[in-house]
Parts: sequence; structure tokens; C-alpha cells
Amino acid sequence: MRSRVLAPLVVFGSALLVYLLTMPPGLTWAHESADGGDLIAAVVSGSVPHPSGYPTFVLFATPLARLPWQNPAWRVTLLSALAGAASAAFVAATVQTVLGRASMAAIVAGLMLAFSSVFWGQATVVEVYALHACLAAALLWCAVRSRQSVSPAWTAAAGLVFGLALGNHLTSLWLAPLFLVSLLTPTRRGQAVAAGIGGLLAGLCVYLALPLRAAANPLLNWGDASTWDGFWWLVSGQLYRSFVFAAPLQAMASRVAAASGLLLQSFFPWGVALAIVGLLSWPREQRVVNIAMLVSAGLGLVWALGYNTSDSYLSWLPAWPFVAVWLGIGFAALADWLRSATSRGRWLTALLAALLIAAPLALNWQANDLSADRDAEEFVAGVLDTVETDGVVVAAGDRATFGLWYGRYGAGQRPDVQPISRDLWRLASYRDALGAAQPALVADSIEALIDRISAARPVYLTQVGPELLDQPEAPAGAVWESLPAPLDESGRPRWQIYRLAREQ
Repeated sequence: MRSRVLAPLVVFGSALLVYLLTMPPGLTWAHESADGGDLIAAVVSGSVPHPSGYPTFVLFATPLARLPWQNPAWRVTLLSALAGAASAAFVAATVQTVLGRASMAAIVAGLMLAFSSVFWGQATVVEVYALHACLAAALLWCAVRSRQSVSPAWTAAAGLVFGLALGNHLTSLWLAPLFLVSLLTPTRRGQAVAAGIGGLLAGLCVYLALPLRAAANPLLNWGDASTWDGFWWLVSGQLYRSFVFAAPLQAMASRVAAASGLLLQSFFPWGVALAIVGLLSWPREQRVVNIAMLVSAGLGLVWALGYNTSDSYLSWLPAWPFVAVWLGIGFAALADWLRSATSRGRWLTALLAALLIAAPLALNWQANDLSADRDAEEFVAGVLDTVETDGVVVAAGDRATFGLWYGRYGAGQRPDVQPISRDLWRLASYRDALGAAQPALVADSIEALIDRISAARPVYLTQVGPELLDQPEAPAGAVWESLPAPLDESGRPRWQIYRLAREQ
């Protein structure tokens, strides 16, 4: 029993140590994590983040956000690091469970997942995808154990994990085959079904947090989930429906090639080859689980290919633990062959394992080392230091908007400053939430709002990046005055900031 626990613990500790060493010191935009500022602000201020509300992530991150160390961004990033390390540990545990013995293959599988490029990147930023993959890995482990046990406890655990996964990301629906496999246990099927459904309902209770938070009129209240219409708008992700299966057909070949390249980049050709061996040599008694993994991975891939955004590939990340488990089974088959083929097979196996773990760690370190990444923090500090007392900052783009939300509502900086999203003003729920908190901010358009408040408060406009900002029309007798901003290495401004000034 101790030998079975050792490999997951080694994997968890090793992965977590690497993640802690490469985490950013605060807020970051790296690895498609522009939404991080919104998530942190919602966690810290008791608010509701963007659709689908991500109640599992918010509830798991809340106690971490209250830790006495570092800053709020670092503390919430810790959830991603813990989830990434736990994913790798679940992979190691699953490999040993499928093999029926302690094996070096478990460590290889877990750490190759932990140090794979895309997975590592998500484990060191504030986003929901590391937890997404962790819950997929945990569900796989529960499904394997439920097929081996006569107790319905493992099926109940699978239901609970599946419910929590659905509360973390809607595309966890593609994990349903693994949950169904756990229900259809060889013995005590009636008890298993009841236990699984009970666990699922318990996990889905996380969604109750959304109307409870919304009813408190929080600072950030996407959709106002205290009403049924607002709740459904939020949890169903209606804001993003236009992206669903909207990728053009002519782009499908390139998207398939990109997905294949991403898999090869993450696990390297030799890792993918081992995964294919593991897939084909999977034990017959767990064949149903193997099929469920394939179906879940395939559904996730179809969704990612059809979802027309630049970061849609991240929704496929739950398949990474499956590939790692197959890789571990394949490595075990290779190790068994080496031991039978040569007297030095044990040493060759150990050397091969070391090389397989060291390669992604060394090759991916530089790209995933965010320990010196301060771009987002410097933007937030630079803008808030520029704004005059009681100023209003109109932010364009997710990086600027959510970055300022983090500074204002997450880190508690400049409580006199009011950040406003230019792009979200089209949402009635966003306008209503601001108007409820500050009646002076009621207006039908962003131009009307600027015209209304500019006589009493300083107004600024900002975005991240060197490109010229598409400015809202200035009120009569006023112009947008460009203010100096720091330059990047190529001499271009790192962000744009303007102040509304009255013409002389």
C-alpha cells in the first residue's frame, strides 16, 4: 500500500515545486489568461465572474485568497498550481491502479503531464483550465476504481467529481462517458446508479453560490444571477453562443493540424508513440474505461475545433491526463520488454525514465518561467498612479478591463477610482449593476456616460498595447489628450492612456 502512495506523492511534490518556482509574482496575462483579473476580483470581493460563473473555481479559490502570504493574484494562482500538481498525481495513481502494481511508469506519466508545455502554462496562471484537467483526471481515477470495487462509494465519488467539473467549466459535459462507465459497475448496479446520481447532485450544488452572491448586489455581477433569466444567461454561457461551431470549414484543416502539433509539442513524438502503445495494450478488464476515455477526448476535440476563438484549444486540456495515462501504460509495456530482453533492462528503464522526465522540464522551463513577469502589474500600477482623485477610467479590451478590476476590487488599490468597461457597456446587466451602485453612472451609451460625468470627474481612456485606440466620441468642447506611457523593447508604448481635456 505504501508503495502505491509513494509515486503519486513524489509526482505531486515535484510538480508543485516547479510550479511555485515558475509562478508569476502577481497578475499576469501570459498563456491566454487575460480573464484572470476578473476571476481574482470576483473571488476576493464576493462577486460573480463572467459566464458561466465558474462556481467551483470561485469556491475553491476563496479560502486560498484569504491566506496571509503574497498578494491576491499569487494566492489565487496557487489554486491552478495545486490543481496541476494534483492532476499529475491522479494520473500516477490511475496508471498504478490499471497496472495493478507500483511502477516507475506512474512517475513518468505524471511528470510528463506536469511538465508538458500547455499544461504547465495553465498551472501557473489564474484560469479555470488546470482545475478543469484536474477534475477530469480525478474522474478517470474514480471510474477505474469503481470498476474494481463492489462498494458504491467510488461511484458516488465519480458523481461528485463530475458535478464539480460541470460547475467549473461547461465543456466538462464531454466527460459524461467516464461518469456513465462508473455507474455501470459489474456488481450492485442499482446501488451504484443511486450513489452516482446522488454524488452528481451534491456536486452541482456549487451553482447555488451564484444566486446567493448575486443577491448581495456585489461590485461585479455578470448577468445578475439572483433572477432566473439572469441565472440561465450566466450559466448557459449565452454571451458566447455565437462562437459555438462557428469556425469556418476552410480553416478546419489548419485547426486539425494545429491540434495535432499541440499534442506533439506537449508530449513529444516519443511520448505520443508510447501513448499509442498504451492505448492498444490497455488491459481487457478495463476496456470499457479505455473506450470512454477515447470518446471523451474525441468529443472535446470536436468542440475545440468548432469553437471559433483563438484559445479554444484550452478546452481540450482535459484530454491531456488521458494521454498521459496511456503514455504510462505504454512505458510500462516497454519496461517489461526491456527487462525480459536484456539483463540490463532495469537500468535502461531507469535511464529512459529519467530522460523522458528531464526533457520536457528542461525544454519547457524558459517558456513557462513567469517568475519575472510584471507586465500586468505594472500596467495596473501605472494607470492607477496616473489617474487623478475620483477619476473614472474607461478601459478597452479584456486585459485593460480585468486588470483594472483586479487592482480596484481584488487588490483594493485606489478605492476612489471607478473603472468602466467600454466593451461591456452594451450588456444591460453590466449597466444596471453599475447604476445600482452609483446612480450617477446611469446612461444608455458610453458616449452619453462620458458626457454626463466629465463635468464633475476626471475621465480617462486606456487599453493595453501600442495600437491606436478606437476612441469614443468626446463631448462638445473636449478632446482626448494622449498621456505618456512606458515603451517596450522596440520603442512602442506598452499601453495607451488618454485624458479627457477641455479645449482652450
